[in-house]
Amino acid sequence: MRQWKQAAASYLVGGAHSRAVDSFVQSTDWRKALALASNHASTNSLQNIHDTAIHASAVLAEHHLFGQAATVLLEYTDRDEEAIALLVKGSLWADALRYSLLRQRNDLIETTVRPGLRDAHASLLDDIDEIATAFDSKLARLREVRAIPLEALLSATFPSLSSAADADSNADGDGNLDNVDVMSDTSSMATTSRFSTFSATVTNASSSSRMTGSTARRMSKSRRKEERRKVHGKKGTIYEEAYLVDSLAKLVDRVRVHQSSAHAMNIAFIQFGWMPAASKLQANFAKLVASVLDSAGFVFDEQRAQMQFGKNGQLEMAPPVINEQGLASQPKHPKPVLPSNDNWRIDTLV
Repeated sequence: MRQWKQAAASYLVGGAHSRAVDSFVQSTDWRKALALASNHASTNSLQNIHDTAIHASAVLAEHHLFGQAATVLLEYTDRDEEAIALLVKGSLWADALRYSLLRQRNDLIETTVRPGLRDAHASLLDDIDEIATAFDSKLARLREVRAIPLEALLSATFPSLSSAADADSNADGDGNLDNVDVMSDTSSMATTSRFSTFSATVTNASSSSRMTGSTARRMSKSRRKEERRKVHGKKGTIYEEAYLVDSLAKLVDRVRVHQSSAHAMNIAFIQFGWMPAASKLQANFAKLVASVLDSAGFVFDEQRAQMQFGKNGQLEMAPPVINEQGLASQPKHPKPVLPSNDNWRIDTLV
């Protein structure tokens, strides 16, 4: 996008106005494009302005800027049907209704706006159900994972490490692990949530000796394998908790984004007198928002330690981060912005 803007400026300086117009269009800066096209237009080039507007609208729609794409058509063309369809596609219900009435195209309300609103309502309800199902499922699994001691997850993730530790323990006869150092720290870190840390360090057989090529390759392969496990959050491993928290955070973001959509849609429903549809949407969405808010503390405030492989192939705790109080703590997935009931809910809806 920035390259197109720079190109437009360069063409403008060089007096290549048509190329500047095209570059402004590609950068989605349709106002500059059409201002420049209109400023250098003659009676014989009015068609070029019309064509530029249509091209600019298409580029804006490709970038999902449906409101701006519709505005270009409404201001520079007579393509009302396409403009209203773009507003409906962008779920801009108030503008779709307003422009239909402004252009005295009540027929578009019946052929485009109302059907689009019904389809969007069904789609949003399906999405709400999908998010709720996924959220409940991942939340239930997160509760199961957090009930498992980190030591058990570590053993399941690295069975060879556990076997080696057991062998050394049997040889010593005192139950101590020479190759694994497990620590649990529940000291206060300026947080009211439960906090636990866990680290495990694998001691190399000969740390002072130089690694052979085969050893380095083996360690690199092991590291790549564990990175794949970490990314996919393989079930039953030390990485699953972080994966579940990240998945739940993405679902929370989807809920928050739907707030404005639900409100705008319900306002349109009320204008059309579709009260049952508005009530159903609000009830379903309110239930989902309540579920998110009720479980947010458990999901994001009670995260346990994250593990990673160090440069030497050693399993170690992820490096600490410094909080606002200047205290070091285990890195956690940041709590996303939570939805609320203040900016979307319509109190008069039952």
